[in-house]
Amino acid sequence: MDLDEESNMHAESLHENIAAISAEMHSNTALYETFYTRHGSELNGFPGIWKYCVTMAEIFTRTEEELFASNANYLWIDNVTAYCTRVLQACYVPSEDELYTIAREVITEKM
Repeated sequence: MDLDEESNMHAESLHENIAAISAEMHSNTALYETFYTRHGSELNGFPGIWKYCVTMAEIFTRTEEELFASNANYLWIDNVTAYCTRVLQACYVPSEDELYTIAREVITEKM
């Protein structure tokens, strides 16, 4: 695989993760409402939470790529759901380092 193909695969995976994480974060109504109440002003409302979803996706994508290149048994959407649930249930806004730790734990738990 050349560098352009690798870059395109990364971008595609990132875009899929942005869409899935944003959807998962916003569709879990009860947890999202609590998260928004707790952290909405800190993140500057809906636009800030969406930006946070993009950061979550960037970190999740990087973590997936670090842990393995391809695994036929990898249940991607289950990991996205678990990742988002852990973030939504946090009593604080996890930092980027903490997001990396959460992503790593979620992915390796299901491997």
